[in-house]
Amino acid sequence: MLFRRSPDVACRTVDGQAVVVVLERQHLHALNGSGSWLWDTLGEDAFTVADAATRLRDRFGITAEQATRDATRFVSELVEQGALREVAE
Repeated sequence: MLFRRSPDVACRTVDGQAVVVVLERQHLHALNGSGSWLWDTLGEDAFTVADAATRLRDRFGITAEQATRDATRFVSELVEQGALREVAE
């Protein structure tokens, strides 16, 4: 599955912490340091959970298993909040 930022999202990073606002839902979601880094790194491009996990592993030196768990949680939470959406491959 491919994911991409929702077009209805605004984001601001302050002191290394991203705050994502889902405009349609008027919902604010603060990301932790690694989540903020991942959000900024992935940008507007479409990505898979595996892409996100690889970037986390490479950046933070964690195991592939931990990176996959973290990336899965990151994507799941942001899809649930409406900040990310699934896109056609």
